[in-house]
Amino acid sequence: MRLTEVEVQIVKEVLRGFLAEKGPTLKRPLVTQFRDPEALAHLVQSNVLEVLDQRSYLPKALAFHCCGEPDTLRAAKQAVQVIAHVLQNLFDEGLEKTQFSSFEIEAHARKMYGEVERETIKLGLYLAREFHEIVCGWGMNPQNTEVTFVTINEYIVTVKDIDGIWDDHMRQYSPRAEEPVQPVSLSERNILLAALRLFCRDAEMENLLVNAHNIKAPRLSVGAGFELHVGWLLGLFGLPTVALGKYEHIVAPETNVRRASVDILASDGNRKLLLVVACTLNPPKAEDFGNLRNAREIVLREAFAGTDVRVVPVLFTAAMGCAPCDREGGGDCVPIVDADKMKELLGFLRDGQETRLFEFLANPDPNALPYFLLH
Repeated sequence: MRLTEVEVQIVKEVLRGFLAEKGPTLKRPLVTQFRDPEALAHLVQSNVLEVLDQRSYLPKALAFHCCGEPDTLRAAKQAVQVIAHVLQNLFDEGLEKTQFSSFEIEAHARKMYGEVERETIKLGLYLAREFHEIVCGWGMNPQNTEVTFVTINEYIVTVKDIDGIWDDHMRQYSPRAEEPVQPVSLSERNILLAALRLFCRDAEMENLLVNAHNIKAPRLSVGAGFELHVGWLLGLFGLPTVALGKYEHIVAPETNVRRASVDILASDGNRKLLLVVACTLNPPKAEDFGNLRNAREIVLREAFAGTDVRVVPVLFTAAMGCAPCDREGGGDCVPIVDADKMKELLGFLRDGQETRLFEFLANPDPNALPYFLLH
């Protein structure tokens, strides 16, 4: 990722505030010093900086990667490698628990390495939040500068090259233009189309578009209007969407049995992510989540078997005061976006913080295990 000279200087200032002063950097002094609010917005949109309460900034892993200071980059890279090794070792010990405090992790690191600087542990835990293959939940101090506990993702056992985890992450989020494009299947090349075919066959889609003059569209009910506008919201976060309408059901072709239903499909090709979305005007019920989980399994197995596409069930509701996610039996977490959360998401859009949607989906409840990190 290439930054302008001003952006690099801003990143260095935020890193200085985080590493030397142990806190976030206020927005106002940055705007006053560098005279470039657009540069700040671009750094947030590019996932280099994290913004807190619209008035202060903290560095993300890409900030260390792009700062142009070898010692700072080396310290961050080493810290993540240490934490990844420690968490993998803790998981391999076969203990029932998967959640560990920062003090427990530091103590285990000293057993493994002897002398380990506490700052290395703190920095590694802070950055590990972005490495979802090793961590799937965490808690923070009030300043959001230190991690108090983490939950180890069981997929940590699939990480073969712990020492290369930093470089792999940077290749994913800061790709080089010269890397060759590899041919991929439809399921990976066009995630949305691959999923849509389960609901609406190619011939039907062609008929809807080519013979539109012969097809009468239904008037929207209140519920259908809500689905339409949820689709708008997801589109504003950069996700291509399909509001399925009367094609919401996955139907067995031989018997016409309705196997599951989904209101909206949304995809992110870069993240290899598909959202299967259900919408309800009322507080969600248990059967709403059961249907979503079933739809997710059907889509995952029948459209994306053998790929690394992640299928995430999400429920949108116009109700207020809902939990951040639903956990069946205390396990898998299905994110819930209620009216309060939608208002918050609109605020993120206005402030140029589009990545905050994905941060919520990745960690809606620090005490739960998000669906798409488990499967």
